[in-house]
Formats: sequence, C-alpha cells, structure tokens
Amino acid sequence: MPSARALTPEAVVATARYEVEPAAAEGYLAFSRDVAGHPNRANLIVRHSPDPDVRINPAGTNAFAGSIDGTTLTFWQHPTKGGRGNIRFYDLVGKTYSAPAGVNTKRHETQPHLSGDWLLFARSYRVALSSPRRILLRDLVTSEQRLLDFGDDAYVQAGGLAGNYAAWTRCARLTRCRTWLYDITGPSVTLLPNPLARSQFAASVTADGTVYYAESGTILCSDRKVVRFYRQPLSGERELLATLPRGRDTAVTSPVVNGDGSIDVFFDRFNPTCTRSDIYKFQVPAPTP
Repeated sequence: MPSARALTPEAVVATARYEVEPAAAEGYLAFSRDVAGHPNRANLIVRHSPDPDVRINPAGTNAFAGSIDGTTLTFWQHPTKGGRGNIRFYDLVGKTYSAPAGVNTKRHETQPHLSGDWLLFARSYRVALSSPRRILLRDLVTSEQRLLDFGDDAYVQAGGLAGNYAAWTRCARLTRCRTWLYDITGPSVTLLPNPLARSQFAASVTADGTVYYAESGTILCSDRKVVRFYRQPLSGERELLATLPRGRDTAVTSPVVNGDGSIDVFFDRFNPTCTRSDIYKFQVPAPTP
C-alpha cells in the first residue's frame, strides 16, 4: 500500500478577496485576484518579495496565470466585456511582453504552460466551458503541433508541463475525471491509476515526470466533498500527501522543486460555497538519504 503523509497546508495569500490559480517558481508567485466591487473581473498579480506586487494585465482585461518557466510567465487574458482569450508571455526580469507565434487565433486559447521550446495549451471554438476543447502541444521553434486530446464528448483541461512531460485532465463525466501523462520524447501517453474510481483534477507535473493532482467524488465545487492530494511517480504506487477539510476545494496545483529536494505544492483553496478562495501550499520533505 502507498504511504500516507499528513502534510499541513499553510496560507500564502489569504485576504478577504478572491485569489485563484497560482503559478509558482523559485522566488516568484503569480495568481489572479478579483477587483473590489467587480466579482467577475480578475487581475493577474506577480509577487516577488521583497518587491511590491505587480499587476501584469492591462486595464479592460481579465487574466490568469498558466506557469512560470525560468523567468517567463505564461498567462492568458480576455476582455472584461467578453471575448476570446489569447496567450501572452511576460519576462519577469526584463518587464516585457510577447506572444507565442502561431498560437493565438480567432478561437479561444487558454491554460498555457511553457517548458523550454514547448507550449501546452487549450483551444476551444467558443468561450463557454461546454464548447469542444482541444489540448495542444506546440514546439515554438519548429512550429510542430501535436493534438494530445479533444473534448467533443468530454471535458478536457490542460494540467501542467515540465521537462519532457505534459499532464492533463479528461472527464467523460464530472464524477469520473482521469489524469493523463504524455512523454514528449517517447512519444508515449499513460493513463494514471484511479484505484478508488473517483474524480481526479488540478493536475500538474515536475520535470522528473511526477504528477501531482487532487481527487474527490466530483470535479464540481461542493460543500460536501473531501479533497485529497496525491502524487504519482513514473513508477510505483501513488502517495497520499494531504487532505483538505470537508467542503474545501481546489482547482489548480503548482509544484516547485526546491534546492534541497523538497517540493512546495501551491494550490488555490476555496470556501464551501466557492465564493472565496486563498492561495495555500504544503511542503513535501526531501527524500531521506
């Protein structure tokens, strides 16, 4: 049987506002925060202590982080008055913006994750979540593009990208979401075990191919659900890491490998009604010699 840890999450960003979808890297944390008095608007914030927080997206847009690769923040934004999303890059050191060539179209591009030359993202025909969605992987140098999954009859969600590995979620029904891992160099795809036949979501991955995800009875927010965090290595059994109190939920995980070998797993933690969220993390200790 896999070992079970009792890791205790700690608050990282906890205010009276609505903070969601963290993207973390060594020294940096990006997350979205609602605009006071405008619950349907969200600004993308970057925190790099001891510097003041920086808003990334321009006025008139909503924006959400995807990932941080080195000092490049990958995010997507769309007009606050409605409209399709586009993917953008922000250089955290040079303070400059750019867009990936050949990615943004008249369709809706979201959920970007960057690792080296590769970009993982989702594309749908319409903004609505019910719109069929594709999970795409693109080489930004050669323009090679691979279709990893599609959601004509299911909901699919881009998860994470690190090293040579991409992870995503596919839901044939919302109570039975599964997690997939793709090896870019193989290429090969692996369906992660689901021994309890539950719903897996909020997937992310580290460069060694270890997948981090949440699991519960449904991907939908519910005040009755119990969320557990697991990690699945390339070989061997999965490991239970932490459990949230009943009624608390999550949507995104973002693992950071520290210099000592420990892993900080950042995530958003929703209240039982999903009307408010904070950014939390728990730390997985480094393996003992």
